[in-house]
Amino acid sequence: MKHLVILATVALGFFDVKSLYEKYEYYYNHSSYLQNTIIALKPIARLTVAASSNIKKGSPLLIVPSDEIITTFDNFPWKSYYQNESSTMIASAILISYKMDNSSSLSHSLYINNFNSDIEPPGYWLEEELKVWLTKFVEFPNRVRTKFPEFEKYKDIAMKIEGLRSLAYEVKSYAWAQAFTLQHGIRITRKDWKILKGINVEKGDENINGFAFVPLFELFNQYQVPDNNHINDKYPVEFQKGKVVLSAQKDFEFGEETLVPYQHKNNHELVEDFGFSIPFNRHDYIEYTVPVYSELCRNTDNGCTFRIGTVELNENLVKFYADKKNPLISYRQNIRSVIRRFKFSLRHQRRRVKILEDRHLKLIFNLSISEKWTAFKSLALVDRALLKNFASSLKLV
Repeated sequence: MKHLVILATVALGFFDVKSLYEKYEYYYNHSSYLQNTIIALKPIARLTVAASSNIKKGSPLLIVPSDEIITTFDNFPWKSYYQNESSTMIASAILISYKMDNSSSLSHSLYINNFNSDIEPPGYWLEEELKVWLTKFVEFPNRVRTKFPEFEKYKDIAMKIEGLRSLAYEVKSYAWAQAFTLQHGIRITRKDWKILKGINVEKGDENINGFAFVPLFELFNQYQVPDNNHINDKYPVEFQKGKVVLSAQKDFEFGEETLVPYQHKNNHELVEDFGFSIPFNRHDYIEYTVPVYSELCRNTDNGCTFRIGTVELNENLVKFYADKKNPLISYRQNIRSVIRRFKFSLRHQRRRVKILEDRHLKLIFNLSISEKWTAFKSLALVDRALLKNFASSLKLV
């Protein structure tokens, strides 16, 4: 393969070398988008990106022109059918339409067909089992996302498109599109899209969300611990007029693999999208529900749900207990009750360890452990706030 850097010893085994070469050909033909980087090969036969020189933090790694980028705000062959639907459904319709038909855009079709048709989220190939165990062992089963949101509605619309083959509205095709969106789609607002296209931005555009698919972005692997290099929550993709720019969040040495963070995903999302969770994920959170309704929280069938993270106090939960002598004490009691539920859940898992398959137990156990850590971290955050309040109330003589 021409101009291909091998990062380590490569075990090809029975890997489809022809498929790998065709994939490499696509990336090589678009390698002008890479900045300070070059296509590389990792075990086992995985294409990635490595630094072609020493790279400083903030330097561009990838610049892709706007006409190569696919977004849920653009025109596409089936837009008249799906334009009023959710961004998730539109993303699926876009991907499936380009995968099945290249007549509207050969370049978009080549990009989409670069991905295997059997890409599936773990929630698809473990769906029923994983759902049962998550419900049993994880403290917040309500956070398990619908595996195929709105599939039946998508199918009903697709069946009305004249001449469309049934493959377009099979659940496997929709599952593939969902996995593609969750693993490779970049969050974009209408404001970002207008900046990209050079259109005047209007008030409220920043609140309308969608997905963008950026060629070669999927070549970049992610940090195993995603938050070492983006503490300020700013993801390193910027939508500029006429182009999308991916920047480095740390220095990279010549020949080093260039990595990007996971896109602000909590561990529930990582388990469903990629099949693993990450220790100390600062995007993780716990939820506390009280059986009332309030404007300060997310109201559900079970009552009022507050999302408690590990980075800062939930101000709305503090306001919720404003009538208490010290609202932080009530805040603390809520977290303690969550921790007690975790302890029971983890003990129950250990008793059942012999009858659970290792692959499922590991996923669920790690997820529960990470949530327990999140709860204790949130508790420490409240304790620091209480200590600060106590210290400020002291009158030193």
